[in-house]
Amino acid sequence: MNAGKIFENDFKKSVPSDCFLLRLHDPPQSFLQNESTRFAIKNPCDFLLFDGRFLFALELKSTKSKSISFEDIHNESQTKRMIHKHQIESLSKFSRYKNVVPAFIFNFRNEQNGTERVYLQNIEAFNLMCKEIEKWSFGELDLIKYGAKRISGDKKRTRYRWNIDSFLQDFTTKEAACQC
Repeated sequence: MNAGKIFENDFKKSVPSDCFLLRLHDPPQSFLQNESTRFAIKNPCDFLLFDGRFLFALELKSTKSKSISFEDIHNESQTKRMIHKHQIESLSKFSRYKNVVPAFIFNFRNEQNGTERVYLQNIEAFNLMCKEIEKWSFGELDLIKYGAKRISGDKKRTRYRWNIDSFLQDFTTKEAACQC
């Protein structure tokens, strides 16, 4: 199992049992990425999480690199960066709805010392960051500067448990959710 799938599994196991969590599975043709799959269905995000108050539309990204690259939403050409244009556009569309919090969850792994750091950034802050940083990738310092919230976690032997419950309790209004 690759590191991204391990992070997804750790995330799923960290979600409180009283929350609804749905994994939107990618269609098989989305992995081929050739001319015949150009019109394949693309999921808007990885997970839908409902805590009884807000619906979180979440796209999870995990990297061992110091930065994460993203595609230009104003460019039609495929650039094969880590965050795809359709993911940015889908989360941006979700932001129009009441009590929906579209966001990225970024996992930075240091495989040499076995540590991980996780941040949540809403799509509005992400879009502002991408517009202002004048480059096609960002790192942890960029995320912090543009309001990403750190999600704490504890390592249990070899796998992490992320403190999702504490994070969800911090949200009392959509405005608070949008400031993450």
